Amino acid sequence: MAAAVRHRGPEGLYTRCLGQAHFAYQQLAFVAVGRAEQPYASADERLLVVFNGEIYNHAELRRDYGADNQAPGEAPVLLSLYRRFGPAFPSLLNGMFAIAIYDREAQSLYLARDRFGKKPLYYHSGPAMLFASELSALRRHPACPAEIDIPAVAQYVSLNAVPGPHTLLRGVHKVPAGGWLLLRAGTMRSETYWQIALQREKPAAGIAEAECELEKRLTKAVERRLPSEAACGVFLSGGLDSAILAAMAARQGVKLPAFSAAFPANPSFDESEEAAATAQHLGLPHSVVSMPLADLAAAAMQVLPAMDEPVADHSLLPTALLAGHARQSVKAVFTGDGADELLMGYRLFALLRVLQGVQRVATTALAGAALQWLANRRPAERNLSVGEASRHLARALRHPPEHQYYRAAGAFPQEDWADLFTAEAREQLQQLAPYAAVDSVVSRHGNASAAERLQLGMMQHFLRDVILTKLDRATMSAGLEARSPFLDADLVDFLLTLPPQWKLRGLTGKYLLRRMARRYLPPAVADRRKRGFRVPVSALLRGPLRGFLRDHLDPTIVSRQGLFHAGYVRRLVEENEQGRDHHRRLWSLLCFQCWRQGWEPNNNG
Repeated sequence: MAAAVRHRGPEGLYTRCLGQAHFAYQQLAFVAVGRAEQPYASADERLLVVFNGEIYNHAELRRDYGADNQAPGEAPVLLSLYRRFGPAFPSLLNGMFAIAIYDREAQSLYLARDRFGKKPLYYHSGPAMLFASELSALRRHPACPAEIDIPAVAQYVSLNAVPGPHTLLRGVHKVPAGGWLLLRAGTMRSETYWQIALQREKPAAGIAEAECELEKRLTKAVERRLPSEAACGVFLSGGLDSAILAAMAARQGVKLPAFSAAFPANPSFDESEEAAATAQHLGLPHSVVSMPLADLAAAAMQVLPAMDEPVADHSLLPTALLAGHARQSVKAVFTGDGADELLMGYRLFALLRVLQGVQRVATTALAGAALQWLANRRPAERNLSVGEASRHLARALRHPPEHQYYRAAGAFPQEDWADLFTAEAREQLQQLAPYAAVDSVVSRHGNASAAERLQLGMMQHFLRDVILTKLDRATMSAGLEARSPFLDADLVDFLLTLPPQWKLRGLTGKYLLRRMARRYLPPAVADRRKRGFRVPVSALLRGPLRGFLRDHLDPTIVSRQGLFHAGYVRRLVEENEQGRDHHRRLWSLLCFQCWRQGWEPNNNG
């Protein structure tokens, strides 16, 4: 099982047994390579802990609450907190983590995960309780189930990833983000210690005071992630989020090596010139990784079959290529993930406001017809083209704000399941509500505005299950750790108190962050609109990945599997080759089929 996740910690394998617990740890060291502090047993040999990630406030916690046997590192601090506060102790932690603790005296196993689920943690409860950082490790154990969960597949094609706590394997689950579970005497208790919630009961300060508080907390978040003997860099796009992190690190005397992607054949996707200008302004060493279509295709053929769980996010490919390049000189990178969800930075927030204005003077049907007209007249080959955005928004217009992103960006919304799934598969989907988790978080906010409902929906699933899963798999495939200061617990607690008009001002997203950023960056960077880290998937599927796509969506294979209608899938492939753009749908199916064909029971490692 440990060998299956060696890429996550290539510097050493360490194991420890205590009672009935058998723990293994693959080390990615940031302080002293070879000095394994995990798995760690307590001084009285009652407790055994293993964890993945970083606890950024562990020094403060050690000062306030002590540590087991005063041993160095984070693991003894975790055991001290577990003894003192019980299973809810992760509410004190500021970091990214997956934690397992075995109690020999109580004969119990405890599992916990960080607030946003940056670090993955899967489990299967049977005669043996199995847990691991990836499904690939669980599958090495003969007790792990191999049957595909069809409702989870339907959620995947609707949401671009499988929402927790589900997985694509029946009987295998994810520990919920912000949650813990405790297995004792054959019974399992599961609770959440943190959930996404807008903090309206806290009075908001004036915008100037809020700007100062944002600067203070973001500065501290960056500072927490800098100390390390290992080199750290930054994934630098042409936009604001990564630039402000690099600028704040520079103010603290650390010039982070910057890594950027270039798409020479597809200029609308290329931000390398803007990134180079930012790096030059900050005096950063800068590496640009050129990614022609041939290299992206080669990455797809390597990365997609190796994905632990499919995520239909195009940026997986450039992120994986960038991670492999960065790992040659650094062990960790800063990323700007979380800023767009927490501060309403995506273009969809502005478009939602525009569409609300249109709907005040025109019917929804008329607005939808106008969007469809634009979709039919404007090409979709450019990054964030009007045609592509219009086509997907037309599909989402009639739905609640919290569903609109998934209706617009998801490959197969619920009304398309009859075309995609076979009759036998659809029998298992009759009671499935794909947006249930999104609806649950929104239902707790009865007075939320439309923009806030969209924001809550995107934080609940898109950020947790798509963006952060993609980031984890892409970076850890190269043994590279991704650090995301915008997800710092103290910073998130503050951002959730801000009123929506300080996040989205007119059609300008991340308004408060842009105000603050002008103290660090030129206006051209602070005010630059978001373009997104995307790749020309349409060109890939019609070009260098055409044969790869046809091989994996071969009608004979699809028909034998009995899950999707082979004729419908074949029609999508043929129409796409003839010029009708189906890249979202085909990318979703390709990611799934690459995973499935590598995970059939007879291929179990």
